[in-house]
Amino acid sequence: MLKTYFFFTASLLCYHLSFSQSLIRGIVVDDQDIPIPNAHVYFTGIPIGMVTDNEGRFELALENNFKSFEVSYVGMKLAKIDIHPGKEFYEVILWEDNTLEEVVLVSKPKKKLKKKENPAYRILQKIWKNKKKNGLKSARTYRYNRIRNLQVGLSNIDSLELKSWLKRDFDSIIKTIAPYKNRNTYYLPVYGSQTVRSFTGDNERDLSTNKIEAKRELGVAQDGFVFQRIQNVFQDIDVYKNDIPLVDRTFVSPVSRNGYSVYHYVLKDSLQTDNGKEHIIYFFPIQDGDLAFEGKFRVSAKDFALTHIEMRTHPKINLNLVRNLFIEKSFLIKDSIFLPLKNEYEGDFSLLTKGETEKGLYVKQQDHFSAYELNREIPISDLNKPNPQFRADQYDKPSSYWELEVPKLAEDKLFFDQIQKGKDNRKIRKLVGNITMITTGFVPLGKNIQLGSLWTTFGSNGIQGTKIKLGFRSFKTRDDRFRLQGYLSHGFRDESWNYGVAAQYLLGFRPRWVIGVSKTNDIQQMGGKLLEENALILDQFANAILKRGDNHYLTSFHNYKFMTEVAIHKNLRLSEMAFHKNIESAHTGLFPMGFLTNRTIQSKFKDSGLEVGMRFTPTRRVYGFGVQQRFGRFRFPTTALHLKMGTSGILSGDFDYKQLQFLQNYPLRLSKFGVLDATIEAGKSFDRVPLPLLFPVPANQTFSLEKNTFALLNYYDYITDQYLNAHFEHHFNGLIMNRLPLLKKLNLRFLATFRIAYGTLSDFYNDFLVTNLELQAPDKNPYYEYGIGLENLGLGQVRFFRLDLIWRGPHRSLNGPQSPELGFRLSVRPTF
Repeated sequence: MLKTYFFFTASLLCYHLSFSQSLIRGIVVDDQDIPIPNAHVYFTGIPIGMVTDNEGRFELALENNFKSFEVSYVGMKLAKIDIHPGKEFYEVILWEDNTLEEVVLVSKPKKKLKKKENPAYRILQKIWKNKKKNGLKSARTYRYNRIRNLQVGLSNIDSLELKSWLKRDFDSIIKTIAPYKNRNTYYLPVYGSQTVRSFTGDNERDLSTNKIEAKRELGVAQDGFVFQRIQNVFQDIDVYKNDIPLVDRTFVSPVSRNGYSVYHYVLKDSLQTDNGKEHIIYFFPIQDGDLAFEGKFRVSAKDFALTHIEMRTHPKINLNLVRNLFIEKSFLIKDSIFLPLKNEYEGDFSLLTKGETEKGLYVKQQDHFSAYELNREIPISDLNKPNPQFRADQYDKPSSYWELEVPKLAEDKLFFDQIQKGKDNRKIRKLVGNITMITTGFVPLGKNIQLGSLWTTFGSNGIQGTKIKLGFRSFKTRDDRFRLQGYLSHGFRDESWNYGVAAQYLLGFRPRWVIGVSKTNDIQQMGGKLLEENALILDQFANAILKRGDNHYLTSFHNYKFMTEVAIHKNLRLSEMAFHKNIESAHTGLFPMGFLTNRTIQSKFKDSGLEVGMRFTPTRRVYGFGVQQRFGRFRFPTTALHLKMGTSGILSGDFDYKQLQFLQNYPLRLSKFGVLDATIEAGKSFDRVPLPLLFPVPANQTFSLEKNTFALLNYYDYITDQYLNAHFEHHFNGLIMNRLPLLKKLNLRFLATFRIAYGTLSDFYNDFLVTNLELQAPDKNPYYEYGIGLENLGLGQVRFFRLDLIWRGPHRSLNGPQSPELGFRLSVRPTF
């Protein structure tokens, strides 16, 4: 079983959605009893219906006294089925239509056709021209409902393993889980959720809203990188947009205006359907490793709107951890408008290889749309602001709601019973717990306490030498309103002990109001960061194990903090922090950092005051309803403003001063050309302050990369009281490496960087500061670095390493050995 646990804990996760809503259910098969997916099912005389799922199943709501329904599929004869009172399940057999031409498989073209030579291009042009007229924007008003089902589970389990885990539950569960075709292996769901949401809009008044009506979750609680990242792989995907955000990357849509430079298109056929004449177009990525899909779509010849699209990733795509991603979307026609009918998304993830037999994790998501109402009067009261979820149990409903109000889900009762049994299974809980432990670094100690993080246990710095740290946090669920955390560390060179403890509480939900308090006694490397989110406990930037040079420029802090944060919006947060700090050099002999006051030299001081901050992060995904929320990793813009005010009138502070800092980060997505990640930082100190309160240009003497720092600069090489820094990183996402014949099989990704720092230091600091540092600022000659790098280094699917080659401009280090002109830097970042 240890081998089994290893494979699972090294795997990733996905989802599934199962759904049904009907009084008439059934399955569509061919004459060999093989299910037929994507067959069109509708009531006779009403060509609005649905398509069968991957298992050939369908459901129809019987709203009128229909006498029959029909089933059609390309290459098959139309089937008309009589409806019998009291009968709910129908098996429909479709027979091959021999009057049609023989089906020919479509393969990827060997040569790219010019636009004027490819008939598919003319159809694409009309899709682009008509895309704004073929959706909800075409209606004056609209209402509809969407039910979203999610399923997360373990994949590629053989029947013997499954039987050893489930024991007496095996016979009942085996009937409800999906086996792989042609192999005796299974998907085992461990988590599921269902969300009912209503949408309302008025295009004339440009108003829209959506509201959650009900939500439920079942299964084993999950946390950590694996579950957080994979559980939120699929969001709302609009194929009409040029770019599709998925797994922290940006894919080019097959119906994008930029698509012709990314895809081969093949116009396969035109056929007559109940929606009228439709064209079938196949698409293939020109470069197999590019962030693109392969698949096909059907488009109406009259309106040039998509009626159906299915696409999947190519096996050779330049993605980590991903074995396969599949997207299928179906549309219906109502009042001559093409509307979403059903979305189905699947993801299959593994760690070591993309082999079909390797164990992994999967996710499935299904969206079902219903109850469309178009062009009816909507009261302004129905267009009020949405009711976002702010509490975990906010939309809980009794089981009767899911059985009666959402009858389409009643057929999934066995599925949820299965998840519940899995939740109570000791081996499954242990397996999921192992995945969580490895990906979070926290080890459970009883029911309410966790030790960790294991990944920060060891460290080192120039004063304390080797340092060992033991941390903990309180943890009942991911949505705890109260969180206590702390650590105790010991430095072996100077036999010192340090500690930090912090407590946070979610005081209110609407708006989110968090309060917190902390006490820390530790040392810190100043000059590592300029502006970051307020932290109750100091980070351990000084404790990196691998670094260049022998740095003794460390500062000792004894901190008390009280913090409050209010989320006006999920992505707009205001914070206030009252602080009191006792500050001195960590080693006065090696690093004197005093200052003159009343003609005497003072080597330590007290810093008291208030910090006020604003952080705006539009488009950032926010998850969870506890005091510590979780955030998506997909790149998002950030605007931060920070005002710090020191005062001598509160808690005996020694200085009155004001400092203002600003940060703007904007990731510019350039479709197939990658992402340009740009950051601008600026700040100014309006009053005279001691050295630890100034703004050193952020240096990094470790051999790893740290965001918004300069890798070939020593700490305190430059000191400023006002600054302007800029950082630019362009990630090409395989655009270049995928096109180099000898290197494209390595799935590497190329990047380029440029960073520049400018700042000044007022002359009076030469007489005010008492230190062994020589003061200089990058005012006459701004400091800059530039470099190139490779991402996606590693083995198999574990390709989390990035290697940069960095050069710097002219510079002279005044406070230690000359910094190198050229350096290699390595970083580790779990990513797709």
